[in-house]
Amino acid sequence: MGSRFKGEIIMVAVDTSMLLSCEEQKVDVFDAMRGEIVGNISFVVPKQVIEELNSLSLSAGKRAAVNVAKGLMEKNSVRALEAGGNSADDALVELGKEGAIVATNDRKLRARLKKEGIKNVYLRNKKNIGLSWK
Repeated sequence: MGSRFKGEIIMVAVDTSMLLSCEEQKVDVFDAMRGEIVGNISFVVPKQVIEELNSLSLSAGKRAAVNVAKGLMEKNSVRALEAGGNSADDALVELGKEGAIVATNDRKLRARLKKEGIKNVYLRNKKNIGLSWK
């Protein structure tokens, strides 16, 4: 299978859970990831994550977190990509199979990524980024 992530740029595909952590945990996960991942990073989200954020923004309880997430996505030039799969999780797994590192705090998705051998990063201790390369 070909990869659209070859070269010197390290692609990091960001999940909804990681984006919402920015406001909920009061941490800029993009800066945190830059502090842990060495190289030229390009952040992406599958369009399914954008759809999830738009759906969550309709809920008063999540509106502030979604607004913070969208602001940080714009500030960090996060690109939305077409990716296979019906759900955001499926799309993130597909991007991971193509070589992206997946950033998520979702335990079920992290277990799936580990089973597939996909590199992932997660928020640990509410402020630090953990890395899983196996």
